[in-house]
Amino acid sequence: MKRSPIRTLVVLNCCLLAALAAVTFGPSAVAQLRPRSTYTMVGGTVNGIVQGVVYITDETTNEVVAVSWFENQ
Repeated sequence: MKRSPIRTLVVLNCCLLAALAAVTFGPSAVAQLRPRSTYTMVGGTVNGIVQGVVYITDETTNEVVAVSWFENQ
């Protein structure tokens, strides 16, 4: 028994509509809340370079970043 092409397309469209509704009306993702960060900056030096370095510490996550730059470039 052959199915008509229109019936096949109607079934396919219903499946696609159901998938779209599941994605649209499904629960949304919620990010975890994190307390506001506090930062401390300290100037210093590093062996091997002439320029100074700024150390930035994130006190909430205990991460440290050292930043240096060239003023002439």
